[in-house]
Amino acid sequence: MCPDGFSFECEPDPAAFCAEPWARCDVPSDCILAPESGCCFPCGDALALEDVRAISRHFAEQYYESQCPGALECPACAPATNPSLQTTCNAGFCEAIDVRRLPLSACTSNDECRLRVPDCCECGAEVNPETLIALNVDQGGAYTPLVCGPFGDDPGEDPCFPCAAEYPDTLEAYCAADGHCDIRPAS
Repeated sequence: MCPDGFSFECEPDPAAFCAEPWARCDVPSDCILAPESGCCFPCGDALALEDVRAISRHFAEQYYESQCPGALECPACAPATNPSLQTTCNAGFCEAIDVRRLPLSACTSNDECRLRVPDCCECGAEVNPETLIALNVDQGGAYTPLVCGPFGDDPGEDPCFPCAAEYPDTLEAYCAADGHCDIRPAS
């Protein structure tokens, strides 16, 4: 019964066993973003981490049924987006992350920043200027397992082919005033 889990062999965290089923995952690709409140993403320019929650793609229908009784009708507008908002699987539960709040994007100078597709692998990924993110050049190896998941026993093992996407020359990554890499039109 939740939340009074008990065992003589261990001291389980009842919250872990009673978490909403739509938050459970095995790998990062199990997770997707959903609106934090309401049934639809808001209209507008950009989402913040506080506007989203991570749910399992396998339980998305149940999640929306529990949050949105009746027919799901969203406004006919362009929903707000933010490519820096991603999902990962952390200890068996989906978690929303903002790449611009993580050490992955920390910087002190422009030359520490680079463009990246938010996909697991860069090789062959579709490069859409509206969905690119910016990372610290030394942190790309940490980003891949965060969004792809573990690759086996060797932490250096990478399932991606060793090539880079062709990034548009109309954009550049730079070190913003908040000390994190961001994207702007190329100068």
